Amino acid sequence: LFYARTRGPLSAIRDAAFLIERPELRRALRVAQQPSVTQYIAVLGARQTGKTTLLLHLRDLLQDSYACVFVDLSVLRSQSAHACSRFVVFRLVSEFRSRLGYDFPLPDAQGIETAVDSLEYLRQLAAVVPVPRIILLLDEVGGLSEECSDTFFNMVRTIFTQGRGMGAHLAKYLFVFGGAVDLYSLTSGSNSPLNICEKLYLSDFDCTDVEELVSLFRQANIPVSKGAGAQIYELTGGHPYLTMRLCALMERAGATEVNRRAIQRAADLMLVEDDNIRHLIRDLSKRPAERRRLKGILDGRKVPFSRNDPVLASLEMVGAIRAVQPCQVRNLLYERALRSYYAQNREQAPAADEADEQVANLYARLQELRQEALDEEGGYILGAAWEAFAGALFSTVPAFSVYPDVHADHESPGVIVAIDRDAPGGSYWDTYEPAI
Repeated sequence: LFYARTRGPLSAIRDAAFLIERPELRRALRVAQQPSVTQYIAVLGARQTGKTTLLLHLRDLLQDSYACVFVDLSVLRSQSAHACSRFVVFRLVSEFRSRLGYDFPLPDAQGIETAVDSLEYLRQLAAVVPVPRIILLLDEVGGLSEECSDTFFNMVRTIFTQGRGMGAHLAKYLFVFGGAVDLYSLTSGSNSPLNICEKLYLSDFDCTDVEELVSLFRQANIPVSKGAGAQIYELTGGHPYLTMRLCALMERAGATEVNRRAIQRAADLMLVEDDNIRHLIRDLSKRPAERRRLKGILDGRKVPFSRNDPVLASLEMVGAIRAVQPCQVRNLLYERALRSYYAQNREQAPAADEADEQVANLYARLQELRQEALDEEGGYILGAAWEAFAGALFSTVPAFSVYPDVHADHESPGVIVAIDRDAPGGSYWDTYEPAI
């Protein structure tokens, strides 16, 4: 019932019973359906709070009237701005081939080499396609490298500004972005490329929403005791993922009734191990200023909430606090996990440099992924664990070229990557020297 819904976005068709109507969706619809595009849309929220689900739901509601293309930017994590813009163009071409048929004369996209070429192609495309609006829903904005992000999103801003002036056909485009800390930075400040966006901050479910979800247990003939929904809300604060995860754990444990005891047992399991809680703590470990400020809030200091304070804005975007007066830790589960984290780390000396700390955390996590991919004899086990490790490992390599060579005696030829003695990561590379 619940367990399958804790991984990935929800589908409006398959998961209709689990979809809670978000007020931010209604606001996004109003902006998207205005007679003219006067602003783009930024959906801001921490990890696993429903951003992707909202973008996909928005696409489903608009695609009969407009051309809608959903793009997950995380697949372009190590790519150039040129590759990113070409990918978006080809996704648009694919959408219009499907929508209009292969006989419709679309502009030729093969000659795109620069951001200027991409911009001109988007203008030509908008001029010929018979749709009133072209909506690009770009998820995981933080997935792009810093260099790629600057170039690509400045191109997006140019689409907006030219659409207000001489490039009238570009006015057909509406961009909707989904992200957290990186998107907040891109949309905030006079020099930020995406300060042209209406910002929609995803709120958590209210108690009534949580009770509606918990009532689904009755469909599986599992009784729900009075006040169970309110107790789950007290623990999760209405956090979408934590709420679904807690319900999934009760389901998996074979609970015969959703009652106080079953709820508490599931909460205890989440405090022992949970992907979302672990990610929050790992994120805070990379942010010394946020970590110190959060400790004060946790200790009861009355801190007025303001997004004009960059540290508080960052704490909101990583998901640690709620946007209330004064600041509060987002939910009781987080509060309990954070108290344990601070208690265990009180004797540790503060990191000398944030950048060095981030590098250390990156390679520590890389080492963890490697260990998960090894068997007892130290060999790699092909499968999901190895794929996760390989993807993370090669994301640390800025670029390399592969030149094919044929070796008849090698059934599985490999790619050899030499290791620079001064490479970031220090002793991590000792395992591989002189080459991977």
